[in-house]
Amino acid sequence: MKRGNNFRILENISLFNQNLARTGRGYINLIVQSNVAPPTKISARFFAAVLCGFCASIILVFCVSRQMNPLNRLARGIPAEFIFRDTLFGKSRAQAHAFPLVDFDGHYLGIRALDFPDLFSSLYPGYEAARTDDELWDRYFNGRALASFLWSPALDHSEVQHPMFLSFEGAHLVYAKYGADLLIYGSSETALGLVPQTLAHRLHSAGVYKVLPATRPTALVDTVRRSANWLAQQKKPKAKIALWGYSGWNAFLRGDALVAAAKEQAEIVIPQTGRQKIRPGNELAARLTDFRNNLNWNHVMPASFQVIRNHWSQSPARAGPLEFKQEPGQDGFVFSTEALRNPENLAQIGEMAQPHFAHFVGINESDCDLRSAARDLDEALVSLKAVAENIFIYLTPVTPLVTKYVPACYWKNLRTLLLSRRGPRVFVNTGDWQSYGLNWGDFAREFSPGYSYTLDANHTNFRGAQKVTLALSHWINSALKAETR
Repeated sequence: MKRGNNFRILENISLFNQNLARTGRGYINLIVQSNVAPPTKISARFFAAVLCGFCASIILVFCVSRQMNPLNRLARGIPAEFIFRDTLFGKSRAQAHAFPLVDFDGHYLGIRALDFPDLFSSLYPGYEAARTDDELWDRYFNGRALASFLWSPALDHSEVQHPMFLSFEGAHLVYAKYGADLLIYGSSETALGLVPQTLAHRLHSAGVYKVLPATRPTALVDTVRRSANWLAQQKKPKAKIALWGYSGWNAFLRGDALVAAAKEQAEIVIPQTGRQKIRPGNELAARLTDFRNNLNWNHVMPASFQVIRNHWSQSPARAGPLEFKQEPGQDGFVFSTEALRNPENLAQIGEMAQPHFAHFVGINESDCDLRSAARDLDEALVSLKAVAENIFIYLTPVTPLVTKYVPACYWKNLRTLLLSRRGPRVFVNTGDWQSYGLNWGDFAREFSPGYSYTLDANHTNFRGAQKVTLALSHWINSALKAETR
């Protein structure tokens, strides 16, 4: 074999490596451009080694790409049979009835909750008869916004880091046909801070079987009032309990976030009870696409996940135990796996971080006057009493990142306001996050598997939600027993 041909082979191998890095199709260039004489035994072995190396690289890239694929990461820990793998939603009625599981960036999977009794009962405990009610779910998914959150114990939340999404408006349809034993009201702080199935199990002795989540992001007091008024018109038996998670910012009426939410929620149309024409199944695809583009996690949680992405891309391969980053005016944090294993590290991060919360931007001591909030609260209580025998109000637990940002007089007056509304069949709990046994780790959510985490200022993870749920269940059971003595 001529020496020039050997050099040509080396040149083409170099070209192959360059093309592989750029396009992953370097082998085409090698074959097309390698105009050489038949190889000798040595060159054939060399070529075979290169080819084997290339094949191994392709397999490695394939495996890594599958691991990094956002849908594969989102599906981690979820039984395969629960998932609609076909991304072309809407080919069948069943696919049109898929509940979305959505990550921070808006990637979603369709979850077949209606096909699996245990999975469905974790979303709507006690509504077994409703699972096969196709007419109900046709209307539930017919243009309803899927923007409420829920932790499902049927999923392994040590692996699954994101909640399921339900419909606030759709919950009214479920109530109109099947009623409820326990109504859950509140914002995303309530939705991500409770596990409905655990509530149902713990409150059976109080006559609670059907638990209906009716939460929505930035739920206002007036939205709770309007919803309760609509439920009262359905002439169903009163629920045993209405559990209302009152968010601390609900009383900051002039806040920009609440003003914007008031305009948005004033346009919410509580569904009519008559029959509706079933839209084509592909409505779900358009609806979820619109959801992904217009209602992502940045709208719901004030943390800037772009900050997290930037920090992750700039961080070393293995961050130190106290590695985190906070941009001015943001709630987003990133830290390594080591920090989660050491509670002292988590506490230190919380102490070092600068308090901030978007819903409280602009608050000052003049906002400690809560007379307007008191009027809204009283009106909502009147409406809730029309649909529930007992009303339990609790101040949603948040981290000091929120509480330290607000004047002390605001929290003092808010607790005084809520406690002053206690009375017959009205119970109030104003405990802080430590009264629920919460710590910083209960507000951490995995962002990059095994590496980086977000430290949320006001939303618990599944472990934290279980703690809150167990504490509230004990409180409710004790209060009802004391009431009947």
